[in-house]
Amino acid sequence: MEFTFLEEFPTPNNLEKLNLVSFPVNIAIHTPDLNSFRKMEKRIIKLYPQVQKVIYWPLLKESQGYWFSPFVNKEALQKKINEILGAKREKLSLLWDSEIPLIRLPLLENVTKFYICLNLLWGGTFFNGLWLNLCALFHKDFHSNKKRIEDFMKKAGEKGLEIITTEHPPILVSERVLEKLGLAFDPDIYEVTKCKMFYSSWKKVVASFFFHSNLNSSLRRKTNQAIRELTKRYGSRFMISLGCIAEGKYRDGYVLTPGELELDLKLARERKIKRVMIYRLGGLNRDFVSLLMRYTS
Repeated sequence: MEFTFLEEFPTPNNLEKLNLVSFPVNIAIHTPDLNSFRKMEKRIIKLYPQVQKVIYWPLLKESQGYWFSPFVNKEALQKKINEILGAKREKLSLLWDSEIPLIRLPLLENVTKFYICLNLLWGGTFFNGLWLNLCALFHKDFHSNKKRIEDFMKKAGEKGLEIITTEHPPILVSERVLEKLGLAFDPDIYEVTKCKMFYSSWKKVVASFFFHSNLNSSLRRKTNQAIRELTKRYGSRFMISLGCIAEGKYRDGYVLTPGELELDLKLARERKIKRVMIYRLGGLNRDFVSLLMRYTS
């Protein structure tokens, strides 16, 4: 397997975890802008020869939506698109983090995270899709932002940018609904690699939240099915993101043990998945490295 580490906070202490790794890896880092990324990219390549590729991971301000979707601030979205497409050096690897954002909507002022709504509306794909479509209806810039993102994906492909889209898994909401909402992208249409976030740590939190003894096994079964279908359809253009091995800005909660991560890696190997992302580098230790080394061949 080829491993890519995600690092939301590329501080010197977090990046030093790369010293534990002796096999080739990639790393996606969040920086405020592309210029900051270029500087850090050079530093990482110089200090850590095991890093084969450094990937730009842009994010918005919290007040603008943080992750990328049609639900975010339109000015901030367009500014970031212009920055990426206007890059002087064409060779760029990009992580497009397409997640449900932190925003407030008219008539839904107490909603801070859409995925909480998905959990509360545990009624299956139909009801979750209906809820998100209603949310889109109440967001005045949804349709124009969706077109901005679709146009960007086409232009980026023509420009030769290498794009990985990180997306919600089609478990609570179907892939078709996610695509209609601008939260998922078809590699048959756009020049992208689709990466689904199958975080089993998140499933642990959901299972404990609902106090349902069979919920975690049910989610694992749905995860297995979704991975099987996506792998069959997209092959090498599909990869998965696993974790969390360290808490993130908005992913506080359960952190995986090496044994729990191995269950996910076994599933990935069974499905012949060659590329895996790990969230996030800051949680790496010798036990995790020893585990990953067994899956690099």
